[in-house]
Amino acid sequence: MNSKTLALIVVQEVQSPTATEWISATAQGVLAICALLGLWAWRTKMRGEISSRTAHRLLAGVYLVEQRIKEYRYPLIAGEEAAAALANAGVAIPSGLLETAQAGAEAVREARWGRLMGAWDSIQEQIADARAIWGESIQAPVTALRGMIVEIQQARREIRLLDQMDERSNEMWQRRVSYQRVLAGNWSENDSFAKRVTDAIASIERLLKPHVRLRPGIIGMIEEANDVVRRDHEL
Repeated sequence: MNSKTLALIVVQEVQSPTATEWISATAQGVLAICALLGLWAWRTKMRGEISSRTAHRLLAGVYLVEQRIKEYRYPLIAGEEAAAALANAGVAIPSGLLETAQAGAEAVREARWGRLMGAWDSIQEQIADARAIWGESIQAPVTALRGMIVEIQQARREIRLLDQMDERSNEMWQRRVSYQRVLAGNWSENDSFAKRVTDAIASIERLLKPHVRLRPGIIGMIEEANDVVRRDHEL
């Protein structure tokens, strides 16, 4: 064996990894893969929790908006509600019975409208979060629900304009009736405006409910209660 052959064998022995080195490298590779899988699982879980929480909060807010629309359109006004609305608005109670009833009804409508707008304003952040997660698919039903509120706002304005006019034609009467159908209703099957609101809510439900995961146990119940208290406080 000459010197060149001996040098080649020595180099090969130095460069060839030992069994321990192979095991160490393999273990490091396995650990790296496990770390990547763990990170992927954690990110997937976090995305699911964020989606669930966003869907839950937006659904709760939408249900509150629906309830405020029902409340606004409820045709009956109790005396206690009218008295409280007048007191909160700082309006002096008129002396005449008719004037008192009119002032009370107007104060109640304004109070109900304020609660409706407060409920709608409170879900704007949740709507933005939902768009960031699910894109424009959530926008169409939300826009439809917003359209119902805009219709109520427009009907309120038109009724005020009609009240200021001296003309009492049949055409004006028909206009008033059409606006009153928007502003008041008993949420029955004959209430076409209520059906449109219900359809918009149902469309939002179909998009969001598959993403809602209930929080189990006592901690989940406490968190749910805290969410309700916080929303009520914000309104």
